[in-house]
Amino acid sequence: LTTLPPGPTTAPTRDPRRPMSRAGILVLLAVVGMVHGFGVAPRSRPMQSTRVHGMFDALGKAFANEELPERRNAGLSKAPTQVSITFQPGGKVVKAYPGETLSTVAARANFKISYSCKKGDCATCESLFNGRMCKPCVAKVPSKGDSFTLQRKK
Repeated sequence: LTTLPPGPTTAPTRDPRRPMSRAGILVLLAVVGMVHGFGVAPRSRPMQSTRVHGMFDALGKAFANEELPERRNAGLSKAPTQVSITFQPGGKVVKAYPGETLSTVAARANFKISYSCKKGDCATCESLFNGRMCKPCVAKVPSKGDSFTLQRKK
């Protein structure tokens, strides 16, 4: 930096032959960016989905008239069928897979059952399952049958 002789202005000036520092360039870019809004124009309407143009346009409607068979489950070929469990009181019906514990199905139905040990030892959770006493913490959804009822012990 060179200094001017004393006078009305004594602020130091930058030598024009010396390149600007990195910090100076960043400050300059930030000021220019703020003035011009970083080149971002506000959107007047939301973006719409793009359409595919080209070779595959004709294929979009190629199978519109086809009568295809119902789609099969792509996973297991012998997937277990779900059964319905009705929770009383309340009458809420929930689908469950055979082998699931009744406590899991009850939790999914937001059906309140009191538990203590969760091992089947204390009988705190005893409930009526299709008219028979069971312990939902260890009892599983049976594979035979398609509809069951679980009722709290009174």
